[in-house]
Amino acid sequence: MKFPDSLIPILLVIVSVYFGVSRILLMQQEVTQFFAAGFSHIALISYGFIQLIGAMLLVIPVTRPLGALIVAVCFGISALVFLPSGKIMAPLFSMIGVILAGYVAKLSFTNPGKN
Repeated sequence: MKFPDSLIPILLVIVSVYFGVSRILLMQQEVTQFFAAGFSHIALISYGFIQLIGAMLLVIPVTRPLGALIVAVCFGISALVFLPSGKIMAPLFSMIGVILAGYVAKLSFTNPGKN
């Protein structure tokens, strides 16, 4: 992986940990939108743990492709949850996360062991 490409997984890990922890702790900005989308307390906490697992898998080069796919799915779900709110930045930010995680997964699959 080239230098800028190696920064993308780090960025994804930081953002995924932040959002995973905020969902586990049921922070108000997360609770409002996700409850409106039909998530229960247990579902939102579980979703946060899944996002944290994806972030941890991104750290290890061997598991990076799986971690990137998990993180991409989590960002995609978030985009769908925040889309009906009418606020454009949250779904846009989430879709950028999907694109970056997909890029990391592609790099990891095409260059195994070199990340």
